Amino acid sequence: MNNSNINQGHNKAILQKSETLNGYSAFIDKVREFDRELGDLAAALKKAVEYCIDRNILKKFLKLHSSEVINMLFTEWKDEEALEYRFEEGRNESRNESARNMLRDKVPPAKIAQYTGLSIETIQDLARTTGTKTS
Repeated sequence: MNNSNINQGHNKAILQKSETLNGYSAFIDKVREFDRELGDLAAALKKAVEYCIDRNILKKFLKLHSSEVINMLFTEWKDEEALEYRFEEGRNESRNESARNMLRDKVPPAKIAQYTGLSIETIQDLARTTGTKTS
């Protein structure tokens, strides 16, 4: 078990020792909840700030610094999404390269699809772009 997890429902003893840490944990939990509900991170951040201020969670801090908090978290979450996108892009390119290599070795498209998870259509497109004939 990771003892540094401060998400809601984890390490209650740590959260009980620090009102600020507990408030931050509650705030982030609300951001995630509102993001799932609204599907809009910027709106979720604003709603979480309002929610916490209304319930005296980090109220003084959020009243003074809410715009900085929203900007920082929005940027941080967007950076995380960009990294995930780049990872997925790299994974897809790796699968495509594996498929190209298998096509050159005359592996049947159905087997390539089985091994790579790519669709037959994608494999056929790759075959066209590499000038490889499929059977």
